[in-house]
Amino acid sequence: SWICVGHVGNIVDPGAYFLASLAGESILVTRDREGIIHAFYNVCRHRASRLCTEERGQVHASIQCRYHAWTYGLDGRLIGAPFMREDPSFDPSQLGLVPVNLHIWEGLIFVNLSDHPGSLAEQAPETMHPRVARFNIAGLRSAKTLVDEVKSNWKLVIANYQECAHCAVVHPELSAKVPDFKAGLSTGGIEDGAVFADGVKTLTASGASNRPLLPGLLPEDHHHYYGMMLFPNVFLDMHPDYVVLATLQAVAPDHTRVVTEVLFHPDTMAQPDFDPSDAIDFTNLVNQQDWAVCELSQSGVASRAFRAGGIYGPHERHIRHLDDLVLEKLGDLPPGK
Repeated sequence: SWICVGHVGNIVDPGAYFLASLAGESILVTRDREGIIHAFYNVCRHRASRLCTEERGQVHASIQCRYHAWTYGLDGRLIGAPFMREDPSFDPSQLGLVPVNLHIWEGLIFVNLSDHPGSLAEQAPETMHPRVARFNIAGLRSAKTLVDEVKSNWKLVIANYQECAHCAVVHPELSAKVPDFKAGLSTGGIEDGAVFADGVKTLTASGASNRPLLPGLLPEDHHHYYGMMLFPNVFLDMHPDYVVLATLQAVAPDHTRVVTEVLFHPDTMAQPDFDPSDAIDFTNLVNQQDWAVCELSQSGVASRAFRAGGIYGPHERHIRHLDDLVLEKLGDLPPGK
């Protein structure tokens, strides 16, 4: 699958990099001098040493292995290999960093370790919806990064995001802003969105905001929330004045790391009175409420009293779809499904 590892705003300048952990591999994502973003296995071609060890950083013009000083350009080319000139068969052009399949959609950086990756559009058809482009997510920047270690399986976290039968009980503050959520309806998707209650301008504790609307939105977007789950690891929440990007990392069967970026327009962030705390605090409040019930669910899934999958209510067919999709990927889909 294509896995989202971050936002282009995390590596704005040439030489900026960050690391991503995926399927036991360390992936190095860099921006070169021409502004092009690359992804490589974080492995020196000489003796397999890790090249970068910090989660994110900034280099000048190259990346050098601390073991034997093999040096690579920001585009992955091998540009320095001490003592190797003595070997007439040595060809540096064949020993650059091993690339990883990379795709950028709306500023989200996706990588894929497959030798024959399919398209992101096939994996996540929601990415083709024209409404997303109006939010210009690639041009937004993060005012805050929230990192949560959730003691829950990643599929439980996704299932929780996809339904709102829990919203009135678990999220009273959110439900007060969105009537459909209070009613337990799973609206809010990119097709139709969820309408705010009267007097609510955005999702903050007060429902108010002193920030301008994101440029490029249509009047129909001004009073709506739109949410997208891009299988297998992206939550994208679009509000009239800010966007929340959450990426999931399956650390262990009972451990999910969730990295949440709260994104705003750079012009808004440059204003002297810019204060994102209301959006950040509300995002964190809803997150913590969700993580708590996901951990409660995780604590019981191994019980002999629980039947795999659980009970699917009338508004939870999409959760059954998620379960069937995972079973299909595992080759374990029951006959007739």
